[in-house]
Amino acid sequence: HLLPAGRAIPNAKHRAEMEKLWGLPEGRIAPEPGYHTVALFEALGRGDVKCMIICETNPAHTLPNLNKVHKAMSHPESFIVCIEAFPDAVTLEYADLVLPPAFWCERDGVYGCGERRYSLIEKAVEPPGQCRPTVNTLVEFAKRAGVDPKLVNFSNAEDVWNEWRMVSKGTTYDFWGMTRDRLRKESGLIWPCPSEDHPGTSLRYVRGQDPCVPADHPDRFFFYGKPDGRAVIWMRPAKGAAEEPDADYPLYLTSMRVIDHWHTATMTGKVPELQKANPIAFVEINEEDAAKAGIRHGDSVIVETRRDVMELPARVSDVCRPGLIAVPFFDPKKLVNKLFLDATDPVSREPEYKICAARVRKA
Repeated sequence: HLLPAGRAIPNAKHRAEMEKLWGLPEGRIAPEPGYHTVALFEALGRGDVKCMIICETNPAHTLPNLNKVHKAMSHPESFIVCIEAFPDAVTLEYADLVLPPAFWCERDGVYGCGERRYSLIEKAVEPPGQCRPTVNTLVEFAKRAGVDPKLVNFSNAEDVWNEWRMVSKGTTYDFWGMTRDRLRKESGLIWPCPSEDHPGTSLRYVRGQDPCVPADHPDRFFFYGKPDGRAVIWMRPAKGAAEEPDADYPLYLTSMRVIDHWHTATMTGKVPELQKANPIAFVEINEEDAAKAGIRHGDSVIVETRRDVMELPARVSDVCRPGLIAVPFFDPKKLVNKLFLDATDPVSREPEYKICAARVRKA
């Protein structure tokens, strides 16, 4: 639904700007957004999407309602390409073609974080075998697929970064001043950064700090989403979850993280100390709920939703409030996302990982 630098696909002006920057004919960019993630896998399951390239992520582990996702990825007409560094990623079980990427220390690139700070990480070692940066794989694919060569005229990540600087120039996402040479010398830069002598913007929307705020604006704060400079705040009525507890499934089930593992543990699971600290998934149960069900700490229990059933060890404590149970999703041997439904928020399209109805009993 987005084009570069905050431009939106439904916005005709934004489409025209990108057509001009990319040298495309007027009207070339379609006005309809593509599939969001959950809808994309549903389309794969219907056969409406024939091929999918999955770049260094693990959707067969992380998406909700995984039985449905696995069925879609097994569609007889689908062709799944995985660019993946770790052979134990669950998604590889559904791959028709696996391409090896250069890992983060085997390639260079500019990385951003939630602070809006972007930093350059340079290559430390050569990649093994035929591994190469994912950007080169994607550029090669685009050329073979018939994309106009001038649109993918990139030989490396630096070329891509320089195009990003170009298409963001003059927008509220201005990266123009963040050259690779500057990033090589400085400890990251925070956008907006409109020129090579600009220090970066520590505070957005603040006069004297943010270059997008008019210097002569009478108010200290200027939110540039609207002409009056005021912040846009959406006040929406409260809406319940798509699936609330009931007599058959009386508990809330939510997903959680543990401090020892990151996402699907393809990296952290290889660290013996971390794996020893949290080797398998479990279910957190409040002491009151556990007592009612005759469950003690360490018991094997059955967690059940309308989508699947899973046996997990119980952790009985006061971490969860009464009426709530929680499971971490890092364990590839216990794909707890099979339990969750794939209802999505109508605006963000984020799935409801955090709420569904469940029940638990001693195994």
